[in-house]
Amino acid sequence: CRRRLFRQPQLRLLAPPGLPLSELVAPDCHQIDEQALHETLEPLACPDSRLALLSLGFCGKCVTTATSQLIARMGALESLTLTGAYRLTDGCVAAICGARGAALRSLKIT
Repeated sequence: CRRRLFRQPQLRLLAPPGLPLSELVAPDCHQIDEQALHETLEPLACPDSRLALLSLGFCGKCVTTATSQLIARMGALESLTLTGAYRLTDGCVAAICGARGAALRSLKIT
């Protein structure tokens, strides 16, 4: 990550399909496209998912309405941090908060 070489193959290493994650922290997502993030988050977007913490940095290119809908479906999500999410709309944030309700203890969007 320090060399800004964090791309889809590295994201797959952090979140391989079928692995029950409790945390996913990707500090620099500026080279990850929407489709790659969608493919990574889709298996985690279910009511029985154990993912409690999701932190995506420099995620403006990859966090969109479609990915925010996946985030809203994450059953155990308690902490969400999105930095540089310039494509995220007020409606997307409202949908995430509405779906997660009081279960979402921490929300940081910059």
